Amino acid sequence: MVSESNGAPKLTPMKCSTCGRDFYLQLSPTPPFCSARCQEIDLGRWLDESIGVPFEGDSGDAPVEYRDDDNVRNFEIAFEDDDDDDADDDQDDDRWA
Repeated sequence: MVSESNGAPKLTPMKCSTCGRDFYLQLSPTPPFCSARCQEIDLGRWLDESIGVPFEGDSGDAPVEYRDDDNVRNFEIAFEDDDDDDADDDQDDDRWA
């Protein structure tokens, strides 16, 4: 923070993104908002999903690892191989009972 020539800290003017009010960042109890009320309004907008982080793509898009058929087949094969181990798992369960 840069000090002015008289030794006082330089105040940073800001505009509240919620209400548009001008305030000084260093004097706000809830930066980057002008008040706790504006901070809570902003949080409510995030929780209601009125605002959010930008997303590229359709909401119905599949995750990257399932985009081609080969990956889906490899995923299914991995689980088929895992089924053989189920008999061993049952024996382990009896030991812990």
